[in-house]
Order: sequence, then structure tokens, then C-alpha cells
Amino acid sequence: MGEERRRDTRVSVPLAITYRFAGDPVTVWHSASAINISAGGVRLRCEQFFELGTRIELCNALDITPGYY
Repeated sequence: MGEERRRDTRVSVPLAITYRFAGDPVTVWHSASAINISAGGVRLRCEQFFELGTRIELCNALDITPGYY
């Protein structure tokens, strides 16, 4: 394997995500799964391919049950 070039630590966080192309309020929201996340970004699993630099908006719904953690 090659040398690790990431500045930020990635954490595996399985989250359901919806996304759409940034700046287009009429765009349909699509479903995806977050694989991991860091301060620098998020890795998604989805059915659509994005060109490098494509801006998207993300939305997630955290399922948090009240209680002590």
C-alpha cells in the first residue's frame, strides 16, 4: 500500500445520508450511505458517479434515543 496522505483521522460511521447537487433547490434528493467521516470530508457509497470537485449538499437524520451515553 502507498503512504497515507490524509491529514485528518477518518472514523467509520454508518449513516443514512441524502444528497443533492449544491445550489440547485429543485434537484431531487438521492440516497447514500456514509462509510467514514473526518474533519476534511465524508466518504459516501451511492449509485451516482461524481466528477472531482463536484459540490453536493448532504443531509442526515441521526437516530438518537434519549438517555445516558
